[in-house]
Parts: sequence; C-alpha cells; structure tokens
Amino acid sequence: MGRILIGILLLCFTACTGGGHSSHGVIFAPAERKSNLSEAERTEAIAKKRIDLAGINMDTLLFRNNVKLTILSPKPEAEITMQVSLLAQSKLIEIACQNGISGLGNDPIFVLAMTMNPLQKGLTSTVPQLKSITYVVNLYVGNVLTDEIYANTSLQLMGVGDTEEGAAANAVTSMENTQQLQLMLQKSADRIVHWYDNHVEAFTSKVEQAVAQGDYAMAHALLSSVPEEATRCFAYATSRRGIVFNQLQHQRRESNLIQMKNAIAEAGEQYDPQVAAYYRMIPADCAQKAEADLLYNRYVSSIASSAQSAVEHQRFLEHSEVELRKMQVQAEIEASRNAIMQAQALSMSQMQPTPVYNEEAPDEQLSMRGVLTRVVNLAVEQIPNLLGLLI
Repeated sequence: MGRILIGILLLCFTACTGGGHSSHGVIFAPAERKSNLSEAERTEAIAKKRIDLAGINMDTLLFRNNVKLTILSPKPEAEITMQVSLLAQSKLIEIACQNGISGLGNDPIFVLAMTMNPLQKGLTSTVPQLKSITYVVNLYVGNVLTDEIYANTSLQLMGVGDTEEGAAANAVTSMENTQQLQLMLQKSADRIVHWYDNHVEAFTSKVEQAVAQGDYAMAHALLSSVPEEATRCFAYATSRRGIVFNQLQHQRRESNLIQMKNAIAEAGEQYDPQVAAYYRMIPADCAQKAEADLLYNRYVSSIASSAQSAVEHQRFLEHSEVELRKMQVQAEIEASRNAIMQAQALSMSQMQPTPVYNEEAPDEQLSMRGVLTRVVNLAVEQIPNLLGLLI
C-alpha cells in the first residue's frame, strides 16, 4: 500500500511541473492558496521545492510504524528568522527520514532539537563582498517526560549570502546526513524502543488519562507514536488506536462538516481530494452524517460528469487517502506541540539553570528541560506547507 501511495505522490509531482491547472485537472490544495508569482517564478519555485523535498520518503514520513520524533528547530532570533527556522525543520525531517525515522513532529514524548549559534561573522574577499557566518550547531534527541538526553552531537556549518539571513539559510542547507548524525539517530532509536519496552504500564496510563480527560488528539498522538519494534506497547497501541480515533472524529464532527462544505465551495467543478478526506472524517453514526452524505454524493456526481476518464476519477479517490492521513498527522502534530509547550512552561516555572553544552560531557549530564528552554520554536506549523507542492 505504501509503495502505491508513493506512486500517487509522484503523480502529484508530475502534475505540478505542467504549469497551471487544466479545466478538468486534479486540485491538490484549497483554492485559498493563491499565488502572486508569475508563471516563470512559479515554475522556478516548484522546481526548488521538489529539490528541497527530494530526500523525504513519504512512505517513511506518513505510513510506517517506525520511530517518530518531534522536530524542534532553532528559535527565531536575529538573522535566524522564521523562514530559516522552517528551513532547518525541513532539513532535519529529511535527515531523519533518510535514517528510517519520521520527523513530522507527531510524538509528544521524543524530540529532535537543534540549536544554532554564530561562532564567527565576516565578509568574503570577493567582489561584491558577501556575508559569511560560521555556526556551531548542536543536535539533541531527548525524552520530554524523563528530561533525559538520549544522544547528542555538535557540528560546524558555514554559510555565505548577500545578507546574514541568506548566509544562515545557506548554512542550514549545507547540513548533510553524515555518519556522525546517522550514529546519533541510531543510538537514539535504540533507546526509544527500549523506553517503550520498559514503560508499558506508564505509557498505557498516560494514554488512558488523556482519553478520560477527552483529549483524544493527545491520546491518538501517543498511540500513533509507538514503533513496531516495541512489541508490547505496539500491540496495546494497535488495539486502542482505532477506537480513540473514532472518538476524535466524533469530537470534531461539526468542524469537519464545515471544512467539507468549504472545500466543496472552493473546488467548484474541479477535483479536490480534501473533500473526500473531510467526508471520511465524519463518523457514520453521528447526526451530521446524513447531511455529509447528501453534499458529498452531489459533489461527486457533478465532477464525475466532467472527468476525462474513469482513471482520473479513481485517482481523485486515491489522493483522498493521502489527504486523510495528512489530516490525521496534523491532529497528532497539534497534540504533540501542545505537550512540548506544557514542558516548556514547566521548565520556566521551575527556573532550572540552562546547561552549557559540553562536547565531552556524558549524555546524562545534559538536561532536556534546558534544551527546551533554549530551543523550542512553539509555532504550530501546518503540514500542507511541508507536503503540498503547489505554490
């Protein structure tokens, strides 16, 4: 199934390179995502985004039961703007994905955090002169619940650009999936699986507490985070995930119906897989289902008549599977970010001293709470900004 979905995503990539939308083509994003770019700028931007996402395996990212990490990119300040922070986030996701780890940020317990501090700033000897900045980058994988650092490493990155922001962005872009990073992530993955194996009861209690409080998004995020290698926890998660997700769907049934109506209005006579995804998020046994059925069937009938072939119509349904999973992951990301925000608030209230990074210090001397204090970018980013290919 995963390989089929990758094929579907590759079709998305191909469709994106064909210029503007045809009158009967598939729409991959809501109509509100309009662009002021010229056709040439749009083509260039799409090509750049395809390069940026080239190292990201969508199967690993969305569908595998692998180790998952929440990415905490550098906190925006000075030349490390929000755009640079988001670029770092994408780069870390790419590297995690290359190592078989999902880095979309849907695990409320385990994080991959990055700090980025300027070591040296200067000007090049070229004409014209450019800004040159060397950064010390520290990477940590840690457990938010236990305040432990599982693995860490340090590296230096240099970037050159017309502006300091451009230099920072180019420094981030230069980061590669080195053996040093591979070893850090492998060590972390082993310790994460070990934690699940040895904390089944505590993990179960945390999930059931979230369910009892009606925090189904958090419960589902926790259940979705368990890697298949952690057999006991994974068996429990598998038995509960469907039930909890159904509870989450019931909790959001009214908002999902509104979102479906909006998607239909934006789609007009065109295909939009988000319509089907929102439709499937509305439970069959709720009062909103009858209205959803009527609207969805009317929408499908109207667009099916304008389809060029049955293949195009089937492709619309297949794309809806990807959209549905994206929405599920988005709910998990929101819950995970809320958990990280709570941890950040706790660290501030307890006023723990921020640890100074020491490359020779053993892992247990480093504090995840201190890393959170220095690192956390608390902005809840929308997953379509990462996965969507239309600009």
